[in-house]
Amino acid sequence: MSTPLIEVIFRDHVTDGVPSSGDHDPRKIDIRAWGRWVEGGITAGTLGGPWEATLAALGAKLAYADGNPGFVYDGADFGTYRKSGASGTGSWVKILDTIPGYQVVKATNAGAGTANAIVATSTPPVSYSDGKQIVSVNITTTNTSPTVTVNFNGLGDLTIKTAAGNDPAVGGLVAPVRIWGQVDESGTVFRMMSDQASAAIVTDAEAALASILEKYLGNHADDTAATAAAGGSPAEGALYWNTVDNAFRVYVSAAWTASKAVNNWSYDSFVGDGTDDPVELTTAPGSNRNMIIYVEGEGPQPPTIFPLSDKMLSPPSGEVWELGVTVHVFYGSAIVIDIGVPSAGSVGPTELSADAIPGTIHAATEKTVPVDDDEFGIADSAASWALKRLKWSSITAGIWSVFGVLIAAGTSKTTPVDGDYIVIADSAASNASKRVSIADLKAILSSSSATGQVAFFDGSVAPTGWVVANGGTIGNATSGGTTRANADTETLFAWIWGQYNNTARPIQDSAGAPSTRGASAAADFAANKRIPLPDPRGRAIRALDSGAGIDSGRAIGTLQADAMQGHWHNVFANQSTGTAYGWAGDALTGSAASRGTARAIITDGVNGTPRIAAETRMTNIALLACIKL
Repeated sequence: MSTPLIEVIFRDHVTDGVPSSGDHDPRKIDIRAWGRWVEGGITAGTLGGPWEATLAALGAKLAYADGNPGFVYDGADFGTYRKSGASGTGSWVKILDTIPGYQVVKATNAGAGTANAIVATSTPPVSYSDGKQIVSVNITTTNTSPTVTVNFNGLGDLTIKTAAGNDPAVGGLVAPVRIWGQVDESGTVFRMMSDQASAAIVTDAEAALASILEKYLGNHADDTAATAAAGGSPAEGALYWNTVDNAFRVYVSAAWTASKAVNNWSYDSFVGDGTDDPVELTTAPGSNRNMIIYVEGEGPQPPTIFPLSDKMLSPPSGEVWELGVTVHVFYGSAIVIDIGVPSAGSVGPTELSADAIPGTIHAATEKTVPVDDDEFGIADSAASWALKRLKWSSITAGIWSVFGVLIAAGTSKTTPVDGDYIVIADSAASNASKRVSIADLKAILSSSSATGQVAFFDGSVAPTGWVVANGGTIGNATSGGTTRANADTETLFAWIWGQYNNTARPIQDSAGAPSTRGASAAADFAANKRIPLPDPRGRAIRALDSGAGIDSGRAIGTLQADAMQGHWHNVFANQSTGTAYGWAGDALTGSAASRGTARAIITDGVNGTPRIAAETRMTNIALLACIKL
């Protein structure tokens, strides 16, 4: 007869689930049978009992009395079973999905493997099925690779992953800590219960705390009491909590000094009262991540599980401060920066990462035009990188100073090209620095001349913005202009059109034939007509009389031929015969045979030899005459 289950023995009603059947009273005989079965199970478990990897293997072990427990420690049939039937007959019936007392398995790493290929053993064996057990294994050598495996009892390699499914960090599995995890559903991964190498963090925290506690002298009212507690000779770096000033003091260079010399750390300790009431700290840490919490008898604790509100520190949720147990709390003072302080509990490695500060700056309101009194933070290299402030006025002065030095030290370029640039202060943009190309500068200088202005250039080609004044014609691209046919001639075209009538500057069609003028210069330009330019080639320029009475009757642009002002010459006669000769009106008197002969132009012996040419001219130099477009 099978032993009844506990649910049957202690059911609520005579007929289970039917209240109307009346209350059920457990029978002593059933209770005793169940007790014997439990005792037998404990005995069987203690003595080894039938432990098999599969249900099939357990089913082959029938030489057990009715009610005996058996265990399948791996695979889908993992759990606790009860023998049904007499020894040698019957079958095994599952009664639990777990094995009592073995939901948590402690595996031992004796160093048989390597830092990145751990080998461990355990009793009972570790199940390679999803979530059947929580397993711990000790680390003997810190890992040197992110790819780490563990093999339990020779059942195969499992790849170690964090709770988030990532590889552990190099150096994250630190000896001699113990990691905890489960075999996942694939049967190939040992997934840790921590998201990263928390073991390394705990180890570092323990080491830091041990270093602090080694030099910590406790609570004292003054330096004298602390020195006495240290045996009269405090060690370098020794510290104590001053109960009067409520601050740390540290022993540096044979003297006690204020706590700010040791990174502004503070310390509190209290004895648990058995309640979950918050404890008030001396100052506000700002974040529970800014703390080290050490519970005597238990060691360092994860600070983030202790709720913090300003100065009030509470025990973990659902727990109390253990009665009579001392809790040590080391923490840094809250740092207040006027850029939006994160809320309590939110300042940690992630928040203080390289991305956090740039993100805060990027989210701030933009100021496009800084003024002289605006300030920036800098790390002063001349003052051990102390934080200093720098005004915008100093920045701009420094920039101009450096800029001047750079210009003075630069290599001189005597022939700039169009692609070169110079720097200007743009007065239309709050004197912002801008650049101007040499090509643009040329265009600006060229534009300072008025359309129609005639100028002379020492070259054979007209500069940009000018055309040679050669008497040719200009017009648009299809006008057939002989000097220039381009859209950029329209302004000069209109200027000449307005200055001269069609007699002085006759308009031409695109073939060069004379044409009548249209309604306007713009109309003629659009009609592909062309107009003549002035032609000062080989001629001197004379200012228009404009009423001076010296060269009256001249119109602008008209040509005047060369001329010589009327004058007389004195002639000396030949007096070889003793007869006097002279002028009678315009005729020379005396006989023709004895008249004197006019000689060629000769030097006067003082002013050099006269030059003879086909024109009367002054000394001159030939330059290229151009007209501004």
